[in-house]
Amino acid sequence: MEELKYSKLQVKINTEKGTTNGFLSEGLSAETIAHYWGREITITGTTHFKSDRSSIVEIKQIHRPNIGDSYFSKKPNQGLPIEEQIKDQIEKKSGGNMTSIAGKWPGEETFEELLKLL
Repeated sequence: MEELKYSKLQVKINTEKGTTNGFLSEGLSAETIAHYWGREITITGTTHFKSDRSSIVEIKQIHRPNIGDSYFSKKPNQGLPIEEQIKDQIEKKSGGNMTSIAGKWPGEETFEELLKLL
């Protein structure tokens, strides 16, 4: 479960798997959710991923945990850089020799040799 700590405009969400940064959406204020500080809670919101592989959670709702909330009580995986995502997609979806030549041209092969590989 999560525990909240508040400092200026940023919220730190402490989970079993580490700390996540967050901020309160327009509908929430520190005073509105003050009675949740330091307690186990469930957060509903949106994770915003940044280009440096970090993320921040926009907190839209907070409530005491229900029985089914334990499934969602985990830190989201950090996104892969775009180059890694493209490489993974090529490797997973390519049915032929595309993975063996992707990202390797220009090399010593002639254009005709590359066409034969396809």
